[in-house]
Amino acid sequence: MGRKSVGLIKEDPVTGLQTYAKVMGVLACAAPSTPPAFNTIFVAINGLKSGNAIISSSHPNAKLCATREVEVMHEALERIGAPVDLIQMVEDPSIERSQLLMKARALTPAASPALALDRSMFRAGLALNTMI
Repeated sequence: MGRKSVGLIKEDPVTGLQTYAKVMGVLACAAPSTPPAFNTIFVAINGLKSGNAIISSSHPNAKLCATREVEVMHEALERIGAPVDLIQMVEDPSIERSQLLMKARALTPAASPALALDRSMFRAGLALNTMI
């Protein structure tokens, strides 16, 4: 808690090495049917903390749960004056749509000290990049 997630996040005075974390853009999350809430919330918390937007695609069997959790996160964003569109979801999820989202040519795995996340997180390219 309270650790920086963007900008200078680590400095070694002995070697002079500095580690910087940067905004990745739009992160995609493919949430499984069990547990659907954990993945999206985990990706959203860490993604937003590091200045990223999120697109979530739930398993079709988890659509109701995913819809409600995104609604709750939208309400929270609204309360703090943040744009609710920072978190979006595929409204009619399917296995095929989740696969398309994850296999999109512009998506590459995110590897950053600010994003110590699982393989469900990806970096979007210029076509989806809304946060620079």
